[in-house]
Amino acid sequence: MFDRMILEKYRVVLLTVELPDAHRIKDIVVNAMVRQRCDRVLQVITLVGEDIRGKYFGFTISLLHAEPKQETDQSGMNSSLKSEYSKTYRHVRTPESFDSFKVGVFADSAFADIKASGVLVPLNTQ
Repeated sequence: MFDRMILEKYRVVLLTVELPDAHRIKDIVVNAMVRQRCDRVLQVITLVGEDIRGKYFGFTISLLHAEPKQETDQSGMNSSLKSEYSKTYRHVRTPESFDSFKVGVFADSAFADIKASGVLVPLNTQ
């Protein structure tokens, strides 16, 4: 997604949050947004699990924007993140599906979906 957004002239800053820091994700993301003067975050969450439908892997792609709060919360934050777009892509988790899954093909499809939604229009630098 990052590469595709760069090629299409979107202003993009890469931020990766490691699993040990996941409990602090809100603080990490908001602080990064302030440092980079960003008002939106494109979040990609990797999913791996098992439920009544069986084993699966997938991704949730979300676009969030900063929205001012009426009051500052106890952590000192005076804004919150609100969702503009979210779509989950779920795949059956089998050796065959792993063998046939192509990250680039998935990224092209997910990028086309979010672009078609119209939420990226304000982010284009052209």
